Amino acid sequence: MKRIIYKITSGLFTLAVLIGCSTDNNTIDDVFEKVENGGFLRTVETVSSSFNLFDTSSSFEVVVEEQDHENGELLSQVNKYISFTDVTDDGTDYSKAEVAVGTVAASEFTTSQYGLPTTTVKITLAEALTALGLSDGQYNGGDSFSIRLELVLTDGRTYSAADVNGNVAALGGYYSSPYAYSASLVCPTSLEGTHSFIASNLQAGNNPGACPVGTVTGTVTWTNQGGGTYLTSDLGFGQYESSCWNDSPASSGGATFVDACNIITTGGTDQYGLVYTWTIVSVNGPELTIDWVNDYADSGRAVITREGGVDWPPLVTN
Repeated sequence: MKRIIYKITSGLFTLAVLIGCSTDNNTIDDVFEKVENGGFLRTVETVSSSFNLFDTSSSFEVVVEEQDHENGELLSQVNKYISFTDVTDDGTDYSKAEVAVGTVAASEFTTSQYGLPTTTVKITLAEALTALGLSDGQYNGGDSFSIRLELVLTDGRTYSAADVNGNVAALGGYYSSPYAYSASLVCPTSLEGTHSFIASNLQAGNNPGACPVGTVTGTVTWTNQGGGTYLTSDLGFGQYESSCWNDSPASSGGATFVDACNIITTGGTDQYGLVYTWTIVSVNGPELTIDWVNDYADSGRAVITREGGVDWPPLVTN
């Protein structure tokens, strides 16, 4: 994408509201000539906007480019700050107010292809936890951190989130200079695949005696829908297809379950609108044992072997 570099001044932060985001060189240069020179940080790329709950080396990372009236010569340093918001409903609020978490000196910047100072601002989860004084048990998946950057110029002037308006701050906008970011604690999930199963103890509450006495085998496909949500090709693991009903698999567009940091939440619906509840009995390497029931009194047990024989994570149901 072609990018046009303009000179920037501190008055821009106030005047941007009045003049908008005009790309007319003469208009912008005319504004710059009438106000005090300043600087700002442009967000070039968001490399990572979350932390992995299970990996303290995971990091929040953004690539920023500093612009000022002297083409970067006014840059002194960028200060990093972080705070923590506890959203876990466990009776105790471990939220933490903002603290400093490091500084990026001008000497750590390199020169971008546009001749301006650029660097990757990085904060690891370990650094964040140490700075905030958080320990195990005080943070969980879904909690979040707020990161704020502060640009310091050689004459001591500073610019941060409180100094910009919406036009300047909007990521992906003309300036893309918010100075403030959010980073959630997330749990990677990768349960997708076509897994084999052995189903037993199949029951059809409204069709007694029809189900097979022994076991039923088959495969089930779990498709990652994003955000920890999976679509399953069969909520009942072969029960519908067996002599219980001689029907197509129990599935629909709403046949989903959610993996939230290894806690499985069910309640997906089949083609008849029946709601299914799964209960995880055990996890043993690549074998996952689930008891299931729907609100039509169908039920059964399935031992699901993960595709490729890979061990399942320590999954549980709430």
